[in-house]
Amino acid sequence: MEKYEKGRVEDTCPLTAANIPISVLPQDYGWILLTDQSKVTKLINPAVCSIKSEETLVLAGSGASTKKVSTLADYVKRELKNLYEIRKIGAREIHEYWIPTEEDLDTLVVQRSIPTLHILLSTNKI
Repeated sequence: MEKYEKGRVEDTCPLTAANIPISVLPQDYGWILLTDQSKVTKLINPAVCSIKSEETLVLAGSGASTKKVSTLADYVKRELKNLYEIRKIGAREIHEYWIPTEEDLDTLVVQRSIPTLHILLSTNKI
């Protein structure tokens, strides 16, 4: 790979509140997207407040942050009893383009599949 340098990266399906793979979403719900930089302990209180105000919360993350999503959901379930939960595991595709540093080489496209996790927590029966 020393003859290539990393070019652009395309995310074919980024994690947003618009593309949650859970079919029973209510109209109003909270949304927390966890990243690698997210601190789970700092997100417990906002998650609990979101569930208390909107009665439903969706936690999402991909890659290394999927464990953080699961951990945060467990902490919230300890704080608030009688929560209903739906977990959806999926994947998103990322295309990396590697540009050659020498003239006689072709551009490489690397496709990676990154795991995603969505957890719906609700005080109402789903």
